[in-house]
Amino acid sequence: AASSEWDRLGNIHYQRRHLYSFDDVSVHGSNSAAAVNGGAFAVLSTAGKSTNVADSALDSTQRAQQHFTVYSSSGHHLCDIAYHSSSDLITFGWTREELLVCVHGDGRVVVHDLQGKVTGDTYPLRGAKNGDEALARCKVWERGIVAVTTANKIFLVTDVHSSAPKVTQLESPETRESVCALDVKVTSSGGNKVDAEVFFAHGDTVTAAHKSTGSRSQTFGGGKPVALCLSPNGQFLTIFTSLGEMLVVTSDFSRVVSRFDAQSSSLPEQLAWCGSDAAVMYWPTYLIIVGPHGNFITYVYDAPAKLISELDGLRVITSSGHELVSRVPGAVVEMSDSDSSNPAVALQNAVKQHANNLSDVNDSALRVETEIDSAILGCVRAACHEFDTKRQSELLRAAHFGNSYLQRKNRHVDCWALHKTCVMLRILNAVRSPEVGIPLTYAQYCQDGLENLVKRLNIRKQHLLASRISERTKGCQDVIEHWALSNITASSSESDDALLNKIKPKLETLRGASYGKIALAAHRANRHRLVQNLIDMEQNSYAQVSLLISIGADENALFKAIESRDADLIYTTLLNLQRLMTFQDLASLLSRNPQAKALFVAFCKRTDVELLKSFFYSSGETAKGGQALLSQAFCSSARDAEAYVWDEGSATLCAQASMMYGKLKDEFHEKTLDEAQRLIRLGMETHLENALSGIPQKSLAAIVKHFIRNGELKEAQKIRVAFGVSDRHFYWWHASVLASNRDWRALETLASDKNCPLGALALIELGERYGAPKVELAKYLARLPNTRQRAAMFAEMGLEDQSTGEEPHTFATKAAGFFSAES
Repeated sequence: AASSEWDRLGNIHYQRRHLYSFDDVSVHGSNSAAAVNGGAFAVLSTAGKSTNVADSALDSTQRAQQHFTVYSSSGHHLCDIAYHSSSDLITFGWTREELLVCVHGDGRVVVHDLQGKVTGDTYPLRGAKNGDEALARCKVWERGIVAVTTANKIFLVTDVHSSAPKVTQLESPETRESVCALDVKVTSSGGNKVDAEVFFAHGDTVTAAHKSTGSRSQTFGGGKPVALCLSPNGQFLTIFTSLGEMLVVTSDFSRVVSRFDAQSSSLPEQLAWCGSDAAVMYWPTYLIIVGPHGNFITYVYDAPAKLISELDGLRVITSSGHELVSRVPGAVVEMSDSDSSNPAVALQNAVKQHANNLSDVNDSALRVETEIDSAILGCVRAACHEFDTKRQSELLRAAHFGNSYLQRKNRHVDCWALHKTCVMLRILNAVRSPEVGIPLTYAQYCQDGLENLVKRLNIRKQHLLASRISERTKGCQDVIEHWALSNITASSSESDDALLNKIKPKLETLRGASYGKIALAAHRANRHRLVQNLIDMEQNSYAQVSLLISIGADENALFKAIESRDADLIYTTLLNLQRLMTFQDLASLLSRNPQAKALFVAFCKRTDVELLKSFFYSSGETAKGGQALLSQAFCSSARDAEAYVWDEGSATLCAQASMMYGKLKDEFHEKTLDEAQRLIRLGMETHLENALSGIPQKSLAAIVKHFIRNGELKEAQKIRVAFGVSDRHFYWWHASVLASNRDWRALETLASDKNCPLGALALIELGERYGAPKVELAKYLARLPNTRQRAAMFAEMGLEDQSTGEEPHTFATKAAGFFSAES
């Protein structure tokens, strides 16, 4: 708007900027709601007629005919949403993410996106009511809902679009007077965490409640508070009283900033803010903007209007159009006076004179040469706040003139500032166009960020514009992905091949992009051929396998994992399949994939022997199941057979393995395991318990030797009889123990036993193994028959075989005397 159309409020200028014109939109305060930052607005109607949300006279038939019509800020139709509920609609509104939230009388909360799809349908407020309590008042704020019951219980709801909204009960006012006004201040918001403070009026008091700090109350006088409205920055609170007075107080209740007598006996239909500088009151056909010092401006409207408080202004939507009321930025005010001595104004004049080839252009140029930096920045700042493209061009041309022709050396202005401003204004002008309908201001653009703007364009299916903006920011992957998803959802009659040919060229331009979301959308749309092609296009093996598992293609997922030759991926796939499939299905799948089966068996051997046994049983591999039992019975996790001790579990496992090998007709393993089981159980008997305490699980020979070494020959004989040990084996174990103990006298006694089946060679071998003296070995050498073998053995020991047929005992006596002399 020209400076002549500005309105002065004290020392501040305000302007009404017409944004869009439209027809056939029936808007008034109670039947409509709009999102902030130039967002969409929704109108509630019944069978084509405007409906007041507070109208309780609607019968069930009329309620069933209610529906929302959603428009962009430019009045373009976005979608229709049918209203289906058996209970009354308490309120509706928009979140900051442009989700339409509808709150019903039974505590049901339904959330819709801009396409009309339901993104959340929950009952977070059902538990807020007890007995005859009902929802008395409710407000949708930018992050959720705040509700008050008839018993004055206050509930704050966040994450309304999720399947499990978070409900927090705040401290209730200690009064029987009902809450008559609500508003919410966001105190912190980091990531997914949202913290808020609820302001409400009851009786003569205004209270602020917070879940952590509790509540604080204040009475301000001037009548009972009947309406509240927080400023966009949360620092100020507007209070309208029953006596027609409007107060502006700080949100911490520390002071009253201003009081204004509205001179009206009726309650304003709406309270709002124009930025955070001026409070606004609206009655049908006119509104009043009140400054901090009691100054005010009145604007008249021919039709009912809906007010939306913005960060830096006030949006007003009527049945005929959309306008923005805002404070005129200081940079724009400075540029409005052509006779000003401001360097930016002088630079703009120099450009005009240069364009008209006037002789005094050099005088204007020289006037700003010493302040060229501030002149260029002044033009750039003013251009950022302009909506008129012609005015933007004039200011940017002046900035470019100063940047190009004046003081080319020793400049301190960022050479990229002008370029960045041009790019930003092109983006803002594009999204402000009626086809898109997002009238973002410069301040809103800086606060919201380019990434959120691209997301909003995607939701509106403005993919071409979103991709061009993303190319500027080098991040168009999300745009192309959203575009592909929209095509898959909308193209119900198009073949899979045609749809693939349509989206594939765009997808191939994305380096390292994942097609997971697109493939899942195609799977939900029953486009199986398209799903397979998208999975084949996926370059990441992990993503490929995850996709195949998510769509139920288990065997293909395992095949792709094996094909990748990545052991970690194969094991991950096996574990996922084990979690998702029944055991029989998993066993059947592994039986068809030998490599995966081998890895699964190796993994189970180390981690879960029970699972391994079950797998072998179910696949009919009884022998391998028996091996698994043996592994469990005789090998510890530390891979040390010495670590296990006698217990019932080991005996049971041996018995099971023995039965299994019996079914396979493997007599050797069957008999061996049966003996092992009996040996374990023998060790568990009471009369052997103390004797065997602390003995590791070993072979029968080791146990018998243990008893002999400890002098418990009776117990050793008992085990010998129980297990049918032969005389040769038992005497050999006995002789081995005596030789290892170097008890040569006892060994000679054992060898002299008439029942000893051990020959002289066996005793000589034991003597040599354990270092027996030659005199002991000679005793057993003398027992050998007079053969070449005996002569050779004498020669090995350095002796001469001089026996010529003497009796063995005579030769033994001589040999003993000889060795005694030698020693």
